[in-house]
Amino acid sequence: MAEMEFDPDTGLALREPPPPWPFGLSSVAQILEIGIASQPDQAALVDGERSWTYRQLDTVVNAAAHSLAVRDVGVGDRIVWCLPNSAELIIGFLATCRLGAIWAGVNPSSPATEQNRVLADLDPTLCIGTATAGVVSIVDLALEWADSRPQSSLPVDPHAPGAIAYTSGSTGEPKGVVHSQHNLLSQAAASIATDQRLDDERHGSPLSLSILNIMVLGPVTAFARAASYHVLTSTRSRDFAHDVDKEQVTHTLVVPTMVHDLVERDDVSSEQLATLRTVLIGGSNAPPALRRRFHARFGVRAVASYGLSEAPGGVVREPTGVPVRSEGVGFAQIHVDVTIDSEAGGEICVSPATEGVLAGCWTAMLGYWRRPDLTAEALDGNVLHTGDVGTIDDDGWVTVTGRLSQVIIRGGANVMPAEVEAALITHEGVAEAVVFGLEDDRLGERVVACVAVTRATGDADLLRHCSELLAAHKVPDLVLFVDALQRNAMGKVDLTGLRELARHRVDGVR
Repeated sequence: MAEMEFDPDTGLALREPPPPWPFGLSSVAQILEIGIASQPDQAALVDGERSWTYRQLDTVVNAAAHSLAVRDVGVGDRIVWCLPNSAELIIGFLATCRLGAIWAGVNPSSPATEQNRVLADLDPTLCIGTATAGVVSIVDLALEWADSRPQSSLPVDPHAPGAIAYTSGSTGEPKGVVHSQHNLLSQAAASIATDQRLDDERHGSPLSLSILNIMVLGPVTAFARAASYHVLTSTRSRDFAHDVDKEQVTHTLVVPTMVHDLVERDDVSSEQLATLRTVLIGGSNAPPALRRRFHARFGVRAVASYGLSEAPGGVVREPTGVPVRSEGVGFAQIHVDVTIDSEAGGEICVSPATEGVLAGCWTAMLGYWRRPDLTAEALDGNVLHTGDVGTIDDDGWVTVTGRLSQVIIRGGANVMPAEVEAALITHEGVAEAVVFGLEDDRLGERVVACVAVTRATGDADLLRHCSELLAAHKVPDLVLFVDALQRNAMGKVDLTGLRELARHRVDGVR
C-alpha cells in the first residue's frame, strides 16, 4: 500500500475523492436545495417566535455569507463560532459552508482557558461570539444580514476542509478533527436511505450545536430530509418536555443523563412527549434497563448509538424492530463497515461500506489539524482506527467493551483523565493525582480523582480549584485521598484497586 501523503499547510491526508452520495447533494452548501425544490414556503428553521421558510432561509444564508465575505473571509479561512443554540449559529454554519470556509464551534459555556487553547491551535481568521478580544459581535453581524446583498454563488469543493471538531487527546491538548462537507452529509445520506420521511417532520435537540456532531445529526439531517429544525435550548427534563410539546418535535437527540431524568421525574408526562417518533441517544450508551423503562413510560424507543468525532453522525445504531438487548449497541449503519482488529487489542475499525446503495461513498475525517503524525496513526491502512475496544458477534451486533484511550464519558460528554490530572497537580497541596471513570446509572460514568497530598486540604478546595480551570462536566464527582498512589511492578498506577476503593466509598454513602 502506498505511503500516506499530506498537505504541507494543514497536515491533512491527501486521497482520492470518493463517489458522490446518491441523493443529489455533494456539499452542505447545497443542503437547502431539496427543501427549496419540494416545499419552498414551508418552515425550515424555527427559533422561538422567529421562523424562516426554505426560500427565506436561503436568502438570509446568502446575506450572512456576504457579510462574512466583506470581512475578507474566503475559501479555506477558519471561522470560530462560539454561540448558544440559536438560529444565528445555524445560519452562520450554513453561510460558512457556502463560502468554502472552515467552520469550528466552541461551546460558550466552556472556560476561557479551554476556548483560548482552541483559538491558539486554530489561529482563526474570524471569531464570532467569543469573549476573546477583537472578535465580531453576533449582534453587529446579524444587523448586517438584513441589509446585505446576496453573496454570489461560487462552486464549493466538497472534499476540501469544511469544518473542525475539537476533541482532547490523551495529553489533554486539543486536537482539531477536520471534515469535508462531503463527510458531513454521511448521516443525512444514511437517514434518507433507511428512514421513511414523516409528514410534518420536525427535528430539534437541546444539545449544544457548537458540537459538530450535533449540528450534523440535527440541522444538516433535517434540511436534507426537507424537514423543519426547531431550536431547543434546555436539557432540563421539565423544560425539554415542555419544548417538545410546544414545538411538536418528532425527532430528537439526547444524552443518557436526560433519559434518566425524564424517566425519574414526576412532572414530565407521556402526553408531553407524544409527538416523538425518533429519540437517539448520543455521547454514550444508556443502560438497557433504563431504555426499557423509557419505552414503557413514553411509548417510544430511546435508541442507543455509537460514534466519535472522527466519524460525523455515528457509525453504529440500535434497530427499533427488535427487543432491547442486555449488552451492545447495535449494527453498523448502512454507509460503513465495522470490523475488529484483533492484533490491536480488539480495536474497533471503520471503513466505507462495500455493499448497498451507499457503498464506497463514506470517508472518515480528513485528519487532525496540522498533526500528520496523529492522522497517519488514526487512518493507517485507509481505515479509521477508533481507539475503542469491542466485539462483533456472528449477526454483526457491535458491543463496545472499553477504550484504549481511557476517556471518561460523563453525561454524554468526553472527559480526558490527563486533562483533569493536569489541573489537579497545579494545586499547591497536591503531590500526585490519577483520574478514572466509575460506572453510574445516571451519568454513564462519574469522574473520580485519587489524590496524594503534601498538606491538609479538602474536597471543596480541590473542586473549587478545578472549577477555575475546567468545564463543569470535567470537575471530579468524587475525590479520594491517599498517602501515595499504589503502583504495580511495572510502576503503573493500580487503577483496579482504586476503582474498588471508589466503589466501596460510593456504596457506603448510598
